[in-house]
Amino acid sequence: VAHDLLPLCDVLTPNQFECELLSGIPIRAREDAIRAMGVLHDKGPDIVLLSSCSYHHDPKRLEALVSCKENGIQRTYAALFPKIEGHSFTGTGDVTAAVFLAWLWRMPRDPCSALEYALSTIQMIVRETADRGGGELRLIQCGPRIPKPRITVDAVRVARPKTAIRGLIFDMDGTLTKPGQLDFRKIREQLGLDPTQDIVQSLRSLPQQQQTSAESVVEALEVEAMASAELMDGCAEVLQALRSEGYKLGISTRSCLKAVEEFLRVAGLPDTTFDTIVTRNYKAVKPQPEVALDICSGWGLSPEEVVLVGDSTDDIVCARGAGCVSCLLSPKEENLFSTPRGARIADYHVSNLYDAARLATNSLGDG
Repeated sequence: VAHDLLPLCDVLTPNQFECELLSGIPIRAREDAIRAMGVLHDKGPDIVLLSSCSYHHDPKRLEALVSCKENGIQRTYAALFPKIEGHSFTGTGDVTAAVFLAWLWRMPRDPCSALEYALSTIQMIVRETADRGGGELRLIQCGPRIPKPRITVDAVRVARPKTAIRGLIFDMDGTLTKPGQLDFRKIREQLGLDPTQDIVQSLRSLPQQQQTSAESVVEALEVEAMASAELMDGCAEVLQALRSEGYKLGISTRSCLKAVEEFLRVAGLPDTTFDTIVTRNYKAVKPQPEVALDICSGWGLSPEEVVLVGDSTDDIVCARGAGCVSCLLSPKEENLFSTPRGARIADYHVSNLYDAARLATNSLGDG
């Protein structure tokens, strides 16, 4: 049956025993699991979710891995989560697979985030069940929380191949400029939004006439902020040096194009500094991986050859989902937008643009 069905399969969700059986590889460590998933890729499926692995050296935790293969490159992400002792649970693998597929349908280019949502969901369900004495999984009781789980499990890129870097994508506010140049509180007040509402998504949800008016308000505030922006130390020097050395350069920002143009003027940089500029008017915005994927495609580079440098979790999630090297920039004296989760899932964490540039000019391997 496996011989006939695997070539037809797009997504495969085995547990450890099933993965060993289908691949013929005993799994004793993460390296075995990655190799086994590679064998399964060769049999057909582009995405393999290994829902749980138990390693002898870490008896109190389980590990889930998701692997995707595109253009001959295997990208693997791993997430550790605690075993919940004292109870036996039935159906956790099935629920994990179902929730993973649901999230993958919503974010087909980001299996890593789908893995985080799936594991966070099943952990929430299992804990709820354990608190009530075990038994049948409390799916109905947890139902209202399943569509919007709180992320409690982090996934990271593992086994990254050593690749020469040929391009860099930079966030703007808080990365090329010092943190806090844009007053998001003021923007939300002008738009009548509460502190939790996403500005870009709120703009896109407005009727066309209101959207045009609101865009004008936000655009004016963004341009005003960039006109007096304090640049990150070495900003112009680093960008000019990278440009002169032949690296592809891009900006990915949730601000408007006029704000980027104002930033270039303040920085004393020519309009030709960046090969690609992606603003919030693009079809996708961070953290969607399509932002970075489309930039890489336009440059003719694989994501493995590109570093995305940013100061927020959205930047890191975008890079991770695309397969780019993710670099969280968080100046030591300023930590306004650097979140603990961003630091946990980033490949690299630097405190200045000079160190971010060195990631490109030095060889990169596993972060």
